[in-house]
Amino acid sequence: MLEHRFKKAWESFCDYYQKSRKDYEYYNSPEMYAQSGFHGPHFREERDVVFHLARFCYNEFGDKWVHLDSPIYKMYFDKLDSRKRYVDIDISSPDSFMIKNVKRQIFVEVKWIWQGIYKARSSWLKSILEEVETDLAKLQHLSNIGCCGHAFMCIIDEEPERTQIEKQNKILLWQKKYSPVKLLIQSYRGKS
Repeated sequence: MLEHRFKKAWESFCDYYQKSRKDYEYYNSPEMYAQSGFHGPHFREERDVVFHLARFCYNEFGDKWVHLDSPIYKMYFDKLDSRKRYVDIDISSPDSFMIKNVKRQIFVEVKWIWQGIYKARSSWLKSILEEVETDLAKLQHLSNIGCCGHAFMCIIDEEPERTQIEKQNKILLWQKKYSPVKLLIQSYRGKS
C-alpha cells in the first residue's frame, strides 16, 4: 500500500516535471540562455527535484510524514555505526518517526542527470552515475538491516542517449545487484 502511494506521488511529480519542460525550452533558447545561463525556473539544482518530489509526497501522505535530508545514524538505529548518513526523503509515520529502532516506512534518494551536463564538464556524467551506485548501496544496506520498509532510487535522466542506462540494461543490473531497492527512472529526450 505505501509503495503504491509513493509510486503515485512519483507519477504526479513526473507529470509536473514534463509540463515544466516548456519553460525549460524557453529559458534555454539561444537568446534567453545567453542572458541567464540558467536551466530555470523550476529546476536549477538536484535539490529542486528533491523538493518538488517531496511536495507530491506530502500531498499523498499528509502532514508530518515527509522529511528532507533526514539523518540516519546510531542515535536513531542501534544497528548503525556512528557515521552520519542522510537520505534525501524520509517518509515515516508521525507516530513512529522519533522512536529509536523503529523501521521507517520509505527512504528515497534522488539523482538528476540534467540536459547538457556533458557540455559543462564531461566527468560530471560519470560522477553522477557513480553516485547513483553509492546511493543504491546505501539504500540496500539500510533496507537489509531493517531501517526502512521500502527504498527507492529515483532518477530523472535528461541525457538517456549518453547515459545508456536503458540500452545497457543497467536498470536490470542495478535491480538485481541492489535488491530490494526499487528504481524509478523518468527519461526525457528533449532538444540538444
